[in-house]
Order: sequence, then structure tokens, then C-alpha cells
Amino acid sequence: MDATLAEERYLGLAAKRAEPQLTRLLDWAAEHGGAFAVLWHPDRFDPATSGGWDRLYSRLLDA
Repeated sequence: MDATLAEERYLGLAAKRAEPQLTRLLDWAAEHGGAFAVLWHPDRFDPATSGGWDRLYSRLLDA
């Protein structure tokens, strides 16, 4: 999931631009009694190189 959102060969979004889209998906799943799986690769957790994806992951877990 993180690669699909972040990498240029796919959507190429910054973490800030991806957050509203992910929030909408989480809300939709909750409204319809669904589950939501999140796949984040380990390199997205290094604050020095992640470009904010590490913080976005934490916010998604709190949502």
C-alpha cells in the first residue's frame, strides 16, 4: 500500500496528500462494517528518510 501511494511509478503522492485519501477509505470501511489492512514497508519507518510516511502510519493506527 505505501509503495502504491508513494512511488513515482504508481501514484507518486507525498504523505500529506495521501492522508485524506486513506482517511476516506478507513471511514468507508468503518461505515460498512469492513476491515482495513495496512501494508507498510520497513524503509518507510525511518524518520530521516521516510518523508512523513512514518508519522502517517502512526496516525492511521490511531484513527
